[in-house]
Amino acid sequence: MIAHSADTFIAGFWSIHSGQVQRSFTQQGASAAATKLGASEQIAAGVGTVVDLAAGLGPGVTITVARKLAIWGPQTRPNVSLSLTCIGAHWRLATTP
Repeated sequence: MIAHSADTFIAGFWSIHSGQVQRSFTQQGASAAATKLGASEQIAAGVGTVVDLAAGLGPGVTITVARKLAIWGPQTRPNVSLSLTCIGAHWRLATTP
């Protein structure tokens, strides 16, 4: 999480310094991997963006869900399950009785 934050900070710094949008190393690496797997440049750029977002949001979402589960606890409602799904860039946390 700290490494990704530093990566994003550096990309932002270089964007301000150069006046042009600079992609983070995370985004560049994911895009390169997608290109090697046969994706077009446009699709690879999208994959890079999604991976960069997920790397930033994933730990925060995971910590939030774990915290809620610890506070809510199975003692409160033992027959309830939680599901976390990602559709595009939208996260959904749902409970089912």
